Amino acid sequence: AKQLMFAFRSARGYFSLISMLCRQQGLQLERRFSERFANGLRVYSMFVKECEDRDEKIARVIHSISLLHTVPTTSPLMEQLRDNEISPQEYAYGVSCATFLSYFTEESSDDYLQLVEAVKRSNIADDATLARLTSLRAPPLSIPRINQCLQDNIGLLKLIYTNFREISVGGNVSGVERLEKEVRRVVHNERDELILLSMIRFNQCVLKTNFFCQRKTSLAFRMSKDFVPETVVIEQPHAVFLVIGSTFQGFHVRFREVSRGG
Repeated sequence: AKQLMFAFRSARGYFSLISMLCRQQGLQLERRFSERFANGLRVYSMFVKECEDRDEKIARVIHSISLLHTVPTTSPLMEQLRDNEISPQEYAYGVSCATFLSYFTEESSDDYLQLVEAVKRSNIADDATLARLTSLRAPPLSIPRINQCLQDNIGLLKLIYTNFREISVGGNVSGVERLEKEVRRVVHNERDELILLSMIRFNQCVLKTNFFCQRKTSLAFRMSKDFVPETVVIEQPHAVFLVIGSTFQGFHVRFREVSRGG
């Protein structure tokens, strides 16, 4: 048997997750141990039985763990991951998109759009005007609503993730128009269509990401400045970074190439 060891500095348990990934790869575990150290580090040890292509399967498990430990494992999509309907990569991508879209997917009213245009023409952005803008702005779609859409459209989630991988790794954007047509053909709910088309837009706006790097402690996406709708901000930012960890999420926004204080 071959011994595997994983070390995490986290209160979250990983035994069930590692075991699930090993089963999905066809690996059988003989023994499993867990040991916690005073510095908060927890080490998981397990012995894998001999099987065909064992080293390749172990490498895939390690790559999956290095990705899943960077995102929350509380998403409803975990059910599809356990049932092997989606891959760990598709799960992490779904969690990332749900986080992003919960801030930037909205259905703006006509009054809001008209006020934004008036503010831009007059170049006035006082506190009273900004407060009125905020009150008229429609709230973004909630993460539970976005997750429900993804669970109802697993096939499209897989296609959109493939598009994300092709763009991020190879720079291939040729399939975007065909993918948008497929979404409009399959989906008959306006909000679901909005969510899925926004995910395709997300793919196009990611300039750089560590999603496919082997070693990472969180996921980071640098977005192109035009991903933010003009109806949301008065001045377009120079750069926006979305960072997602297992216990946090946040944005770093700057309006100049060199921005002190962020």
